[in-house]
Amino acid sequence: MRPWFTLIAACATAGAACAAWAGQAVRAWHVPPGGEIVLGTYYEARHDPRQPGCTALRAPSVEILQNARRGTLTVRRPASTPITDVPHCPHLRAPAAVLVYRAATDAGGSQEDIAWRVTYQSARLGSRIFRGKVIIGR
Repeated sequence: MRPWFTLIAACATAGAACAAWAGQAVRAWHVPPGGEIVLGTYYEARHDPRQPGCTALRAPSVEILQNARRGTLTVRRPASTPITDVPHCPHLRAPAAVLVYRAATDAGGSQEDIAWRVTYQSARLGSRIFRGKVIIGR
């Protein structure tokens, strides 16, 4: 039996498409020494096509699998984040897990590989592993 609602799970990154899902190309970000960048904002919501709007669910779990060495990789959990990438949910605010990378001030000219897992509460969505490369330079 098909559920009457649609689950919305997404991530958005600063100025670019979402990091690659498992099995796809590794995404790369550029950040200056001492700089900070949002690698992904993860949330989950439910949309019932029979009703207007969407219902925010709790934020997905984010586990860092390969940590940063030349900076810090942090998961922030704002209580309410405006979600702007879902056209049929124009005023959605949802709890989110925001993955942030901050480069060390003395890390110029280096790069590092990072990886993390996002686990959604929906069994249908399950968990996804993301991999990325941070390039630190001016």
